[in-house]
Amino acid sequence: MSCRPGLHAHPVAAGSGATAAGLVRALGPERVLAVDTGAVDDPEAVLRHLLGDEGVELRLDRVQVGSGYEHPQPSVLDAVRQFLRSEGIVLEVTYAGRAAAALLDHYRSGDFAPDDRVVFVHTGGVPGLFGHPGLGR
Repeated sequence: MSCRPGLHAHPVAAGSGATAAGLVRALGPERVLAVDTGAVDDPEAVLRHLLGDEGVELRLDRVQVGSGYEHPQPSVLDAVRQFLRSEGIVLEVTYAGRAAAALLDHYRSGDFAPDDRVVFVHTGGVPGLFGHPGLGR
């Protein structure tokens, strides 16, 4: 279940797993990077259950979950700020922020070639951004 070597995947938050599983079903597991948000105890098991396929090679990034669902790590908060400043895209912290942090992490690690086409999947949730104590003003 490595998500680094030869990564050519589209990052998406894996909360309930439904969106990630749907994308895996539609695009294939090699093209989807499910990002653990801490919403479920075992996101791999949830994705496999939703897919009905125990043998599929999932790409699951567990780095951005940090210490848990309600405690985003600094890289997530930085990604939310960077997307807003550089792209004008508002992300909430728990789901889309973690997926954005994974995208930036994999980009900085050289997992994407300069000519790779990468789609960031933003599933909404913007009201969750307001009042988040870790973002400041």
